[in-house]
Amino acid sequence: MDEAPARAGRPIGVRRNLPREGRSIWIQVPIEKVERLSPSSELPRYCEAQRCQRKRRRATTVHALINGRGEANFTWVACADCTGLMIERTYAT
Repeated sequence: MDEAPARAGRPIGVRRNLPREGRSIWIQVPIEKVERLSPSSELPRYCEAQRCQRKRRRATTVHALINGRGEANFTWVACADCTGLMIERTYAT
């Protein structure tokens, strides 16, 4: 996650600001926007972070690792608290 852009809260364009081949970046998008763009996508409704597995907090954000070709290598959802913790940890390192 050390490759997160300075404005990780805004998604990147598919051909704009992509990392060099072999490098990935982390992006986040509000879950409502993803559902509007792809209404047929089946996203989990609850936070997938380990700290929330028993609490069943509602997911608010879709996170993804994007490779140099603009494809999502890994996608997960998180609640607002876990998203905030991920962002804080990213900027702290």
